[in-house]
Amino acid sequence: MARNGEPVREEAVNALLAELLREEGLRARAERRSRGGVPDVHVELNSGDFLLLECKWESAAGTLEAQIEDRLENRPDALGVLGVLYPDRIRFAADTLAELRDARDVRWWTHGSRGKPLPERRPRGGSVADLAGQLRALPLELEGADRVAAAAAIVGHGVERAAEAIAKHARIALRVADLIARTDHEKDRAAAIRIGCLVLFNALAFQDRLA
Repeated sequence: MARNGEPVREEAVNALLAELLREEGLRARAERRSRGGVPDVHVELNSGDFLLLECKWESAAGTLEAQIEDRLENRPDALGVLGVLYPDRIRFAADTLAELRDARDVRWWTHGSRGKPLPERRPRGGSVADLAGQLRALPLELEGADRVAAAAAIVGHGVERAAEAIAKHARIALRVADLIARTDHEKDRAAAIRIGCLVLFNALAFQDRLA
């Protein structure tokens, strides 16, 4: 939070970014102090790989290039090194966390992978939730390795989030759970709702491919 008109420190926003990424189901941690050789945000993937995020204010975008290039060179074991730009207005927001959560103009790009820069940069923009979605898909996008595992992880996250949303509506959740319980003999209501969401996803995926 900005206090007495003073801008919030970049390290504090990095910590909030990691917090929001954790809300999205990613294992993210941030350094609260700026130290050489330490990435701003570290994201560990289920595969055991990890991603490194270097973050700057939008007005300081020019200084980010050299930083992420050094990070890519020094950490060739990282699956991906990304640059992230925060909108400058967040620096003076009364509620930094809320402003970052609601922002739809965070920008980012994947600079390189396994110590090598990507031949083509594809800048992206959107919310922190959009960024989290891209981070989950990066193993598939960058290497295509373990395609089934990577795709299953993305689908699994979507199913979990859908089930959480349905569970907030007691009447609908009860109807879904009762229906699954009759067909699958599933007594755990939360598991039944997840099964229902997965059934719906399968139907949507089938119809999409059919179309």
